[in-house]
Parts: sequence; structure tokens; C-alpha cells
Amino acid sequence: MTDDPMRAFLEEATTTNATGGDVRRALGLVSLLSVVTTSVAAVTAAIIALVVFLFVLSPFAFLLGFGLMLG
Repeated sequence: MTDDPMRAFLEEATTTNATGGDVRRALGLVSLLSVVTTSVAAVTAAIIALVVFLFVLSPFAFLLGFGLMLG
């Protein structure tokens, strides 16, 4: 039976072990994804805190300040 070049190509592509450069690149991408995810979470939390302050706590602060100004 003759060797099938396509089969050899597919076997080589699916059984290749990651080398040091590939592992470093993968770790770099994972750490970059972690930094981006953390940044997005921090910005989202800040926006939610600002909205809560403006729509929930701000009217009470305004009324308290107005009451203190009147004496």
C-alpha cells in the first residue's frame, strides 16, 4: 500500500507538540486577555457605581444639602 501524502500531512498537523515559543505566545495571549477582562470589569463597575450614585444617592444628598442650607 502506498503512503498517502495527505494523511501524513494531517497526522503531522494533529500530533505536533507545542515548542517553547508557542507556549510563551499562548501564555502572553492569556495574560493579555486577563488584563483586558480585568480592565473591562473595572470600567463596568465604575459606570454602575456612577449610575447608582446619580440616580439613587444624589437626590438624598441634594435634599440633605438643601435642608442644611435652610437651617
